[in-house]
Amino acid sequence: MAEVEHFAYGSVNPVLAFVLSFLGSLLSLVLARRARDARGFTKVRFLALSALSLGGTGIWLMHFMAMVGFDVPESPVRYNLLITVLSFAIAVVIVAVGLFTAIFTRPGALKILAGGFITGVGVAAMHYTGMLAMDVGGKISFNLVYVAGSVGIAVVAATVALWFAAVVRGTAAMVGASLIMAIAVCSMHYTGMRAIQVRLTD
Repeated sequence: MAEVEHFAYGSVNPVLAFVLSFLGSLLSLVLARRARDARGFTKVRFLALSALSLGGTGIWLMHFMAMVGFDVPESPVRYNLLITVLSFAIAVVIVAVGLFTAIFTRPGALKILAGGFITGVGVAAMHYTGMLAMDVGGKISFNLVYVAGSVGIAVVAATVALWFAAVVRGTAAMVGASLIMAIAVCSMHYTGMRAIQVRLTD
């Protein structure tokens, strides 16, 4: 197996990734709160923007900021543009599905649990689609224990995120919830990255 580095640039990437995840989560919660108080098309618009903020910035942009710090010293690391764009679309769409499931109508525990499961599995799919976009001049495989762990974290994190989106009000509460969401998203990402194994071809 080839050596892999997850922090090729030291703390720069994980710190920036965490900040992006926090800001995306915070904006998403602000928009979700607006959506809860809105009706009709305005509600749809706020939920769509909330999904774009969380899926696009809080999750996807965090994911690829962290991935910039991933390196295989024995091989250049490149990314397939189409698969990378696909991973972005998966992140935004699946978060939208979760938000609409959980809070488009009156929020409830079963709706939040169902939305959390759908969103968590989708976020994991986004993560591993992003991994498939990598070209390292060899074969990439995954340790299934870490894969299972990352999926579990994703489902729990998504469920908590949707619960926050459904109930949190107040600036202090939203900031605290955003910090928890950012920690969860980053934990899921680095657990998934830990699953990567690279076997280079001659």
